[in-house]
Amino acid sequence: MQTAPCLSVTDAAALVGVSPRHLRRLAAAGVVPASRLGRRGWRRFDRRAVSRIARRLKAGV
Repeated sequence: MQTAPCLSVTDAAALVGVSPRHLRRLAAAGVVPASRLGRRGWRRFDRRAVSRIARRLKAGV
């Protein structure tokens, strides 16, 4: 089974272990790269980038 390369705010936040609101703040600050889609500006997060951020946060870096 292949996983999707992009994650929603909710899925990415769960992977990192933060709230969706906090993840949006991290994206706005440029800590987590995000893409905006459509007229509403839905954010999508690259699964690999989110995994790297999650590892860094869990390691305390």
